Amino acid sequence: MLRISNTLLFVLFCTVAFCQKSIIFFEGNWEEALAKAKEEQKLLFVDAYATWCKPCKMMEKEVFTKENIATFYNENFISYKLDVDTKEGNNIADYYKVKGMPTFLFVDSEKNLRYQGEGYISQEAFMQLAQNALNPKKQYKIKKKKR
Repeated sequence: MLRISNTLLFVLFCTVAFCQKSIIFFEGNWEEALAKAKEEQKLLFVDAYATWCKPCKMMEKEVFTKENIATFYNENFISYKLDVDTKEGNNIADYYKVKGMPTFLFVDSEKNLRYQGEGYISQEAFMQLAQNALNPKKQYKIKKKKR
């Protein structure tokens, strides 16, 4: 019995770890995600979604799971899912003026919005969104705070 269990565990591990590629979303709260982005010197990719949102579910199923997209996002961003129907999610969505779902925010570790997209978009457009977010010439300008 132990042999079968170990074999089954190995098959399950291989299936989850290698066969099903997907964007890996940070497990933790907003402040922890920002700290992780700062530590790794990456932008935070934020998927602002709602559980009732059909285009959000379609993005998760049809786009986030594509190997080339998952690999690119996992290598270049700290990814964070933001449920806008929670207290924390609603506050953050208000801060960034999120109007519809899904909205994709690219935020630096200082909470500055660097780039944004929204709605269900194709795999190609989603990849272009990430490339634009990483391009300093296409990023939003940061307004200097008055001292």
